[in-house]
Amino acid sequence: LHRLAGSPEPEAAATFTDLRTGAYYEKAVAWAQEHGIVKGITTTTFGPEYAVTREQAATFLYRYVTEYLKVEPTQGADLSVYKDSDKISGFAKDAVAWATAEGIFEGFEDSTMRPAGTLVRVQLAKVLTVLDQKF
Repeated sequence: LHRLAGSPEPEAAATFTDLRTGAYYEKAVAWAQEHGIVKGITTTTFGPEYAVTREQAATFLYRYVTEYLKVEPTQGADLSVYKDSDKISGFAKDAVAWATAEGIFEGFEDSTMRPAGTLVRVQLAKVLTVLDQKF
């Protein structure tokens, strides 16, 4: 998302204590925190080495579009069509519904969303391509 935004310089360092100084992600995380795109696992922990879940990724994308690009979100999709819709965390429900309505996220052939599943590289490439084309 930082690269899609043109890799702008953050105004300040991120406040998360688990970021390595000089790491390739340091400026991107600081910028994303500055714009409300990321809020961390806790107020002091970001988890830069953790895998990103599908619901976390949807939340980052939603905040990028609504907070950074200032685009009014479209009506979210009905998530009850997914067998595991009750597994979507409260913080991510609106984001997952929005990402599904926008065609950025899709469920799986078994009628699940797998919100806590890892967003793998090929899925991320598709998600970012669709996001870039739409916004």
